[in-house]
Amino acid sequence: MIEKIIYLGASGFPEVSEVVRRINAVELRYEIAGILDDDASYHGGEVEGVPVLGNLERVVDFPNARFIFGIGTHRSRLLRYEILQRLGVPAARYLTLIDPSAHVYKYADVGHGAIIHSGSTVLCGAKICNFSVVGWNAIVTKDVIIGEGAMTGPSVTILPNARLGAYSFVGGAASISEGVTIGPGAMVGACTFVHRDVSSGDFIVGTPPRLLASETVPNDILQVWRMEGG
Repeated sequence: MIEKIIYLGASGFPEVSEVVRRINAVELRYEIAGILDDDASYHGGEVEGVPVLGNLERVVDFPNARFIFGIGTHRSRLLRYEILQRLGVPAARYLTLIDPSAHVYKYADVGHGAIIHSGSTVLCGAKICNFSVVGWNAIVTKDVIIGEGAMTGPSVTILPNARLGAYSFVGGAASISEGVTIGPGAMVGACTFVHRDVSSGDFIVGTPPRLLASETVPNDILQVWRMEGG
């Protein structure tokens, strides 16, 4: 039976719709019936032939649908949490997407609404929490925790026992050393090698890393991370 899906977030649709197509090429499972986005310039139009049906609040019009949460970049990483709370949709109604070319070990744990892109490897004991995104060709080694809503860019390497805090972001080709914690809401620039802990809300870049900026992370996000073992 083909499951109808509503996609949240028009601008990032092409990246994630490709994962759905690749899954369907192996076994026809999903049909994306529509897109919701708060940007009115999309309303009434289409993205890749899929209609944009209106604002995000219209999730209430689809009581039997499941959703793909496709909203978020490094700039909007903290906003992702606010949107999820505002919509109030139970986590179990968000679809988890794993590209067929990704290798997720049997004893890895992948949460609701997570997206794992093509070519990625997730080893045993790793925990990919709800709404997190593992970018293309990333390597997530054993016993890593990627917190709720955290995102990695392409070709990121995360070594054993490292932890990415809730709603943090790690840019493309960055490497996180063994046992290092990236605090909730923190951001790591592309190609950075991180060998020591990063505080919540800090933005670091370069090798060796240097602090470029810092912002206050909402207490609710800090609490989410504490509940995940942060």
